[in-house]
Amino acid sequence: TRFRDEARDIYYPTSDLEKYFETKPNTKFVDLEDYHSFITDTGDKHLLKEFLAKLGVRDLPRILKREITDWDEKNKIKSNWGESLKNGTYGYSGQGTFDKVIDGCKEVLNKNDAEKSLLLWRYLVKMQLSELQGEHKYFYYSQQRQSFEATTLTLLKTKKWLLSHNNEFVVFNRDIS
Repeated sequence: TRFRDEARDIYYPTSDLEKYFETKPNTKFVDLEDYHSFITDTGDKHLLKEFLAKLGVRDLPRILKREITDWDEKNKIKSNWGESLKNGTYGYSGQGTFDKVIDGCKEVLNKNDAEKSLLLWRYLVKMQLSELQGEHKYFYYSQQRQSFEATTLTLLKTKKWLLSHNNEFVVFNRDIS
């Protein structure tokens, strides 16, 4: 879908990115046709792309922060040390639990499409996967934090999404954090 919106909410329309987001049809892309109707010089088009990138328009899927408010979901999460997430002092427990997700990744992983699998791999290589850590904040005498593996990282480690030499989808079997 072509839009004008805040730069942090839209993507630069490359054929690969549009293919990647086919499983997430509400994804917003810059309406380049409109800009190119009055920007015709190749150099100016390049400047436009640089300008949009500086504003926050991305040509890679974003890592998004998602607040987890469902207690059942929170209770299933284990910290990086294998502990359950802790509750804070009475009246201060709602400090926040935040997950990190790669925009469109879950939809691609659920599709089992060879072309999208390759696109996801190409994007992952360019991303800072160390950012895929969730955070739980609580108050117990002072502000406390617990880190946990983001759900996207868990999905990448457990779902069959990579195409093998035998043309079968397999689980990624190396540490990708």
